[in-house]
Amino acid sequence: MKKVEFEVAGKRYPYDVPENWGELTQQQFIDFAGGIGEKDRVDPLLAIKLLGIDDVVAVSLNIADWLLVCSWFDWMCDLGGYTVGKMDTVTLPDGTVCLGFSDDFSDVTWQEWMIADSNANAGRWDIVAAVLYRPQKDNWDHTSEPRREFSQWDSDVRLSQFQQLDAAVLAAVTLNYKLMRQQLTRRYRRLFSGGRDDKSGGDDLQTLIRNVMGDNFYEEDKYLKLSVPSVLFQLDRMVREERERRRNARTN
Repeated sequence: MKKVEFEVAGKRYPYDVPENWGELTQQQFIDFAGGIGEKDRVDPLLAIKLLGIDDVVAVSLNIADWLLVCSWFDWMCDLGGYTVGKMDTVTLPDGTVCLGFSDDFSDVTWQEWMIADSNANAGRWDIVAAVLYRPQKDNWDHTSEPRREFSQWDSDVRLSQFQQLDAAVLAAVTLNYKLMRQQLTRRYRRLFSGGRDDKSGGDDLQTLIRNVMGDNFYEEDKYLKLSVPSVLFQLDRMVREERERRRNARTN
């Protein structure tokens, strides 16, 4: 975290400038996701939000000052370095706090992810959020998954609330999911190479399973309750072994 300070009319105004994704607060990430749009740089209006710049400071800065301030956030436009998820919670309009998923999807079942990812592919980010962000369990004992178990009925009940989310919050949920999913596609390139859009959930998971499992496709039910990394690891192993078998067959 970089410490900066402005002086206006003899008064000092200190600010903390985050220098990586880990130092960014969730609210700053929401402001970023809601304000960056199609731009490739942080502009002064977004910089004001990210730093919480006082009005008296903002009006005192000249063009050179603003160029410097905006340059402090150039690193944010390199999304390839985003490896730490920043959307841990979503607060619904009715005040319900919903908890998010882990960075590696280890607390997301294959069933949840198939539903979420297919809706991500369809651009239904409200449904993605309703599936993956859920309230804490009653009497959670701090030794297990804190979110309520997924159920389609439960997600459908909350969907209307997610549809009323502030646009910046939904944009942050969307961007966070895309970037976290991108980490998986990089880790399991054998499974996701050649997909229509590895960055935004373009691969059809049902097709992926069929291609990998072949005649074993109907054993899919046993995978539904496993975590996403567990299933992808197994599928990746199956692909690797199948390729090795084919190579050996060609050389014999």
